[in-house]
Amino acid sequence: MDTNLNSEQGKTQLHVAASTGNVDVLKYHLSQADTNVDQQDLQGNTALNLAAACSDLEAVRLLLDANADPTIKNFAARGPLENAKSTEVQALLKSRMFVTNEDARPVKVSRQALTAQIQSALPKDPATVRLFAIDLFVTEEIILERCRELIRQLIEEKQIANHKSRLLEAAVGLKDKETAERFMDQLQHWQDENERQAATITYLKIRIQMLENASLQQEEYYRKNLSDVIRQHSEELQAAFKRNEETESSLMELQQKNAETTMDLARLRADLNVKAQSQSDLTAVDGGAKIRQDMAKLQAEKTSLEERVKLADKLKAITDTELADLRTEVGKLRNTRQEEMFKQIETAVTTSTHTVQGELDEKEETNIVYIKGEGQVKRIKCGTPEKLIEKLINPTSFDNQFMQAFLMTHTAFMPSKDVMSAFITKYAEASGDDVSKTYLRLINSVKYWVDTYWSDFVEDPSLQSMLTTFVDSIKTENMANILKKVIQRKQTGAEPRNRMGTNDMNAGIMAPPPKPVLPKFLAKKYSDKTDKMLYGTMNAGMLSSLANDGVVRTQSSDSLGSQSQNQNQNRVWSFGATRSRTSEDGVPIPDIPIKIPDLDPMEMARQLTLIEFELFSNIKPREYLDMAWMKEDKEVRAPNITRMTRWSNHVIHWLVTEIVIVKESAKARAIVLEKFIQLAISLEKLNNFNGVKEVLAALQSSSVYRLKKTKEQVSSKLLKALTDLEKLTASDMNYKSLRAKVHAADPPLIPFPGVYQGDLVFLEECSKEKLENGMINFSKYQKTAGYITELQTYQQTPYNFEMVAEIQDYIKHYPIFDDDVAYSHSLQCEARATT
Repeated sequence: MDTNLNSEQGKTQLHVAASTGNVDVLKYHLSQADTNVDQQDLQGNTALNLAAACSDLEAVRLLLDANADPTIKNFAARGPLENAKSTEVQALLKSRMFVTNEDARPVKVSRQALTAQIQSALPKDPATVRLFAIDLFVTEEIILERCRELIRQLIEEKQIANHKSRLLEAAVGLKDKETAERFMDQLQHWQDENERQAATITYLKIRIQMLENASLQQEEYYRKNLSDVIRQHSEELQAAFKRNEETESSLMELQQKNAETTMDLARLRADLNVKAQSQSDLTAVDGGAKIRQDMAKLQAEKTSLEERVKLADKLKAITDTELADLRTEVGKLRNTRQEEMFKQIETAVTTSTHTVQGELDEKEETNIVYIKGEGQVKRIKCGTPEKLIEKLINPTSFDNQFMQAFLMTHTAFMPSKDVMSAFITKYAEASGDDVSKTYLRLINSVKYWVDTYWSDFVEDPSLQSMLTTFVDSIKTENMANILKKVIQRKQTGAEPRNRMGTNDMNAGIMAPPPKPVLPKFLAKKYSDKTDKMLYGTMNAGMLSSLANDGVVRTQSSDSLGSQSQNQNQNRVWSFGATRSRTSEDGVPIPDIPIKIPDLDPMEMARQLTLIEFELFSNIKPREYLDMAWMKEDKEVRAPNITRMTRWSNHVIHWLVTEIVIVKESAKARAIVLEKFIQLAISLEKLNNFNGVKEVLAALQSSSVYRLKKTKEQVSSKLLKALTDLEKLTASDMNYKSLRAKVHAADPPLIPFPGVYQGDLVFLEECSKEKLENGMINFSKYQKTAGYITELQTYQQTPYNFEMVAEIQDYIKHYPIFDDDVAYSHSLQCEARATT
């Protein structure tokens, strides 16, 4: 039985026995002659590593007695001594390692003793001595030839490096140290100038907001006044119209009476004529006198009616004139009010700005220092932790960027418990007219903290207990319920979907991804299942997960995060493993022979982008703090950044291996090289700038850079495109071109993290945590938060591509060469030029 047989995880039976503590099985395997006691599994663990991690003293002793090497470390750079939890096991390992080191220590031997040893070891037979001498000379010649080869290789690499360095210095314009210092001064100047411009923009935004608020208030005031004036004039007009109607009614009555009087006069005249014929002259005289009296009365009434008609006409003309004048006055009043409103707004803004600035200067002149930019807008430069917390909950000012920066970076200068304790104290001490606003600011800050950095509370149960105490102390039920709902959502793992892209949720669900461009042996398979994937199981699952108000139910926010990270790690980082897959029924799917010339560059770019966006989107904000990815415990503090770095190295080695493994001809290698240049172009179109840097790093490696005959077969058009990409991603002026390209691109996109990591390293190295006055240099942390926030915005919009498992598995599990092996194959492709 072969005891060195690998399982799916790369573990032998010896690994299993050591990890389970089965001493009898362990003794049996150690007794076998063909047992490799130092064999490593896929994680680099030996049987001794596993036994030490399990604190099994007997198993460790048996393995050490079988000459197991206690210095071998796994791929996480942890050896048996680091994995051992028991002090007895650690003591045993240290004693064996000490003995091994003592045995391996070189012993000084005198020249005479060494000569005597050699003479005693030499055989007496001259022929045998002659054979030994010949073998010694041959070995010496081989060693010398290898040394010459290594020296030539080092010289060539040094020349390449010097050439690149000269090109970079010439491009940047750095000829000497003085020029470099001047360049750094200019860079610092422009950074300061950028800060001043940002401060000016902030000031202008604040002023515009204040103008808008004042304008709305003044507009509401004048609208109310204008409404009152219009209502008053309307009442006056109604009264005038009413008087006019009364006058017209009286005029009509007078006209009617005049007509009746005229008719009576005519009748009287007729009667008078008749009576004049039948009565005597005396009676006629009396009747004439009476008629004359009646005529005089009628004439007086007629004159009165005519005067009243004239008066009514005059009154109507006056009313029309007043209406026209009123309309003109209303228009003038509106224009005057608007001019006065704008003047008062400008005066109010200027006064309020100076008043607010003066009040802030009086209140915060101690324990905090501000920087004044253009427009007299102040930004916090430094302050004590207590003053920073006061600024955070100050109800008279609101700075969302300050809150985000403080809660993101506070762990670098004060413990989370101190922050929560200060919140509890400030809540209990709040008083005065602004107490409700202070409560609101406090609860809003705690809500953002819990919602964004829940891991702080998961990792520290005492902090979570303080949070519960704070929530219970809140007097307002509505405010307490807000925090309770957020905490309950975090504890149950019910998280809203937060990466839906620029379209709405429904559009994001129903929008089909572009059809994959596949070789013939894959095209039929995916064409048969495309409809099912797009409109069947996939949409049903996505819709069901969004059925409850857009909330996705998970196991728990932190446990699921760690589980998914482990799954990603096992799936992505098992490089070189067998590319075996199984169907939904558990039936093994045979490997499909994929070759680079068969794959479309755009489809390769899509699949590579899907993998890298998953890695990039899993990076947490705190992983960028304190250069965690460069520390010894980076696997714990920055696991996702480390994972993405390992992936980039794998992609670079995969590309190099694909090129140098082709030895048929330079033309065949040129086909692969052209395919990878097209891959870089496609990645740039997809805004995957990290992938572009990976391809360029592979093409600029020493194993590929030296293949001049291969490059001669590449088309000039692709070489020009490659040169353009190199200019785009060059580090000139601190990646000026690449930064501009990223800022101009629309999501989704994957930036090159090295640009932002370089900025963070520069901040960490060149900025102190505390200034000479002992205050926290918060300006440093606010800049750090700005870089991290920009990266977070890019994590929100995912790519909408269909996953092709065969292509992704091909990239993930491709067996790669290390640098030395790749360079050896490169020499086989094109021998070194003889001089």
